[in-house]
Amino acid sequence: RRYLPPKGAVYVGTINLPILGMQTFMMTIVSRSVVRITLTGAMNLDEEAAYRDERIAETPVVRLLMSFNEPTRQLLGRYKTTIRSTLYYAEGDYGVLVISPLILPAIRVRMERRR
Repeated sequence: RRYLPPKGAVYVGTINLPILGMQTFMMTIVSRSVVRITLTGAMNLDEEAAYRDERIAETPVVRLLMSFNEPTRQLLGRYKTTIRSTLYYAEGDYGVLVISPLILPAIRVRMERRR
């Protein structure tokens, strides 16, 4: 469990997405099974999602497997985008959100810890 992000931690990353422009992604660890995803920019969202963790073998990296609710899936669908994965790097205490716009290669958004 030492490889998991701590409860209450907030991670934020901003990226300039093709066509959509500046987009901020924020991930707040609510508990060991719930995360809050906040999007600000062209896509706006503030929703909780259940997650489970999966450690990537022999590394200090954990994949957070999230179960998004219907409003979240609909919002991402309107922009032809999916969140493919969320990774947490314990050694640097940061997250990486991997998003996949429909016609572009996957985009990695590094999210630094803010608190």
